[in-house]
Amino acid sequence: AEKYLQQSNEKSFYDETSRAIWGYIRNKYHLPFAELAKEKMQQKLMEKQVKENDITQTFDLIDECEQALYAPPGAQWQMQRTYDEAIKLISRLEAQLK
Repeated sequence: AEKYLQQSNEKSFYDETSRAIWGYIRNKYHLPFAELAKEKMQQKLMEKQVKENDITQTFDLIDECEQALYAPPGAQWQMQRTYDEAIKLISRLEAQLK
């Protein structure tokens, strides 16, 4: 995602960021790809007592990435903000899910 951010390649950036978040949760819980759904992810995060705010931000970032994939090109600062938020989120989740 960082490479695509530096290249200002919005579509690839948002696709990669979304896949990173989904992939992190999938790998953390050893979920088969076929079982990936927002409801299942939310259930797993709640079972592990992840903070409500972090669960909400997880889905907000996924939604933001999905919307950006189908929206007209935006601003570079938005990509940087999304990248920064995704890095912070995954770090917080990692600390809570140990």
